[in-house]
Amino acid sequence: MPECRVLNNNEYLTLSELRWIFQCEENPALQLSQKDSFITDCLSVLISSHMQETYTHFGVFLDDKLCSCASLCVVNKIPRPNNIIDPIGYLTNVFTLSEYRNKQFGHQLITYIKEWAKSKNLEIIIVWPSEPSENFYAKLGFVTDGQPLVHKLREY
Repeated sequence: MPECRVLNNNEYLTLSELRWIFQCEENPALQLSQKDSFITDCLSVLISSHMQETYTHFGVFLDDKLCSCASLCVVNKIPRPNNIIDPIGYLTNVFTLSEYRNKQFGHQLITYIKEWAKSKNLEIIIVWPSEPSENFYAKLGFVTDGQPLVHKLREY
């Protein structure tokens, strides 16, 4: 039975490795020679104090194998009279290994994150889905609530 939970620091190396696989799927031109350097750099960022303070990383495990992951950045909004601290969540790095796709791992993960966010009194969760994943998020209750205005400062 899959287990969904918050990752601990000891699992960030595995998270970095999944991040590499995710990026290779998105950008097949990545060179295998870059893998070790990327994983080292990614791990360094994940364990940095800034990331530790603002991000929570989640995973779905099957037999101790990390099969699906996501990260939630919690941002405190400027205080309002009715709520001094009113955090929102930005969902990113949502990824499931190919052999576990279409088996409810992602659904279980996002459902867990939504419950976690409610327990932390977050107001909303924002995600910028890829076009192929829009239906996945819609089935989980995510709706278009007006498009954000974006000013691109540089190419990705």
